[in-house]
Amino acid sequence: MIDIFMLARDGVLQYDESHHAIDTVVFCEYDEQLVPLMRELVGREDSGFEGQLEDLVLFEDTAFTAQFPDLKAIENYTNEKGESLPPEERNILQRKTDQLEIQRFFPFDFINLDFCDPYYPEPPDIMKVSNTVARILEWQGRLRTDVKPRRLGKIDEFVMAVTCRFDDSLPQQAETRLKNIVKSNCDQFPTYRGQVARSRQSKIDDWAKAANLDFFLAGWPKDIAKRANDLQWNVEILDYVHYSRKNEAGQVYEMVCLVCGFKRTRLTTGYLELALKALDKDQRIKINPINLDAADGKILMADLAATVALRNVHAQSASRDVLPNPIDAIREFTAQGIEY
Repeated sequence: MIDIFMLARDGVLQYDESHHAIDTVVFCEYDEQLVPLMRELVGREDSGFEGQLEDLVLFEDTAFTAQFPDLKAIENYTNEKGESLPPEERNILQRKTDQLEIQRFFPFDFINLDFCDPYYPEPPDIMKVSNTVARILEWQGRLRTDVKPRRLGKIDEFVMAVTCRFDDSLPQQAETRLKNIVKSNCDQFPTYRGQVARSRQSKIDDWAKAANLDFFLAGWPKDIAKRANDLQWNVEILDYVHYSRKNEAGQVYEMVCLVCGFKRTRLTTGYLELALKALDKDQRIKINPINLDAADGKILMADLAATVALRNVHAQSASRDVLPNPIDAIREFTAQGIEY
């Protein structure tokens, strides 16, 4: 919840100070124990959905759920059946209800997708995250007339941040997919083909094997842009950062965050520009560990402390535990040899 209160502190998100409620935030959280806490901190019971975002967004009707086209039909059926409704029917109807409910909040002007897991999971779910992004882009393009106050009925541009993990290598199918996208770009755009030849000085297959992370960083944004272009969104890279993390077993992996601006268009014109920017290593920012005693570290920690203080005001209003001062907490972690 820190990112939400960072935006609230800076006035990007409007909230009711008397009720400590943020009216325009919706979240999806996998940990069922955290969902009530997060709802209370946002200040709205309808602000959060429980479960994995990919499962929620990609839910498809079965022969049973197809009988109920909307929320009212589901409500009437569940009321009619009452306690006699079998658990398996109740569960699958709840999944459809959640998907219909979250669609009612679209479109958004900012979307933060923090998958934490790889963007291309192991087969057979290799396209699960990518398909989730594509469906969200589809929902963003819809025109809604049944909007509540402070909700958006239609948007022509928005920002989306996608965060995922990169391990040592890509699944073979994902590597082949990205190689085919890069090869297609080379065939279609002489400028891109020339830049690849000059900057990487190797065949695409050799590049993918020798510098897997660089190859992923260059190819992944084009995959997102391809899905966006199919839905008539132009894409621009606004920020592209990555940083190293270490798991409990001591294995190092990379967290990657791509921040894109999307604009509605009938003619997609920005694909080549995005492809060249993704290829340029200077357009990516490597975030190194923070030195708390340096000037930048002190500024960062002061901002974090102010954000935590605002979050704690909301937590106290909801009778929830407050967070400690982040500077003291990090120094304690460091003294214990815990990486933060």
